Amino acid sequence: MYRIFSSTEVDGLLRASEGRPTQFPSGRGGHGITKHLLLSNKEMMKIYHREYKREGSSEFLLVTSFSNTYRAEMADAATLVLNSKQAQATLETFFYDKSNERILRAEIHYTSERTFNLRYVASTGGAVRTMPMSSFVMILEKYLSDPLKLHIQTFYGTIPMDGGRNYATILNARGTKLFSHLG
Repeated sequence: MYRIFSSTEVDGLLRASEGRPTQFPSGRGGHGITKHLLLSNKEMMKIYHREYKREGSSEFLLVTSFSNTYRAEMADAATLVLNSKQAQATLETFFYDKSNERILRAEIHYTSERTFNLRYVASTGGAVRTMPMSSFVMILEKYLSDPLKLHIQTFYGTIPMDGGRNYATILNARGTKLFSHLG
């Protein structure tokens, strides 16, 4: 196990990551808060229509937003993800692996026993609704200039298309898959 994170630490990491540029060659800066917290119906529909046009109508699209206060929901859910078995294995790979990769990114999928009420809009209906969700995705990067040496690119609720498997996939800066960890 790498280390256990407190909700306060994760809250600080989410805030520090927001708007910070990614070290990865492709991708936007950190946007977990601006794209997935306390969004109005209008904001969610704007993101939905922009992403739906970009992805194309054949893709299933889900835009989610934590609807409760920042600390009470989003930081708690992100803490569960970072303390999961697959995230802990990912962090050990980030900091103890001898591959000498300075830039690493992980896509961490986690399904919790705890549910959180999230608002969502999906390509199947196009209206904003609320439902309990327990599956989350976190895009986490090794970020050497942060005190925790981490950067949360994004974090959001999802509907698991893989049966709710818990896993993490680690990529290098070239997009090459280096490791996978099961939860």
